[in-house]
Amino acid sequence: MLIRVPAPTIAQRIHRGEQVLTLRQRGATYAEIGHEFGLSKTRVRQIALRAGNRHWQDQLPGRVRTFLHNMNLSALPETEAADAIARLSRRELLAAPNIGRGAVDAIAAWLGDHGHKLQLELTLRPTKLGAPSRERPF
Repeated sequence: MLIRVPAPTIAQRIHRGEQVLTLRQRGATYAEIGHEFGLSKTRVRQIALRAGNRHWQDQLPGRVRTFLHNMNLSALPETEAADAIARLSRRELLAAPNIGRGAVDAIAAWLGDHGHKLQLELTLRPTKLGAPSRERPF
C-alpha cells in the first residue's frame, strides 16, 4: 500500500531551500545534502538553484503575484511595490480581476511587514434623519 506524503507548504519549501543553500555554502556536496534530506542529488541541485534565484514576491500567493505582474510592479524593488500598493484601498483591490478576500488579506499582511496599511475608505451613508454620516465600509 502506498502512502501519500503531503507536499510541503511554500514556507517549508523556502526553509528547506535556505537550509540547502547554507549547507552548500559550507562545502557540503549535493550527495551529502541529499542523504540528509532523503532526496536525490539532482533534486538537491534543483532546490539549490531555485533558492539562489529567489525573488521577493515568491513568498506571496499566486493571485497576488499575478496582480503585481499585471500592475507592472513585479520588476520593482519590494519597498517601491509596497509603496505603490499602499495607495490602494481594499475596495479597489477587490475590484481587480481574480483578487478576493484571501488575496487582499495576504496583501495587507505583506504591507504590514513593510509598515504600510491599505487606504481607508470612508463612505457617506444617510442616517435615519437624512443627514450623512461617515462610516467605514467594513
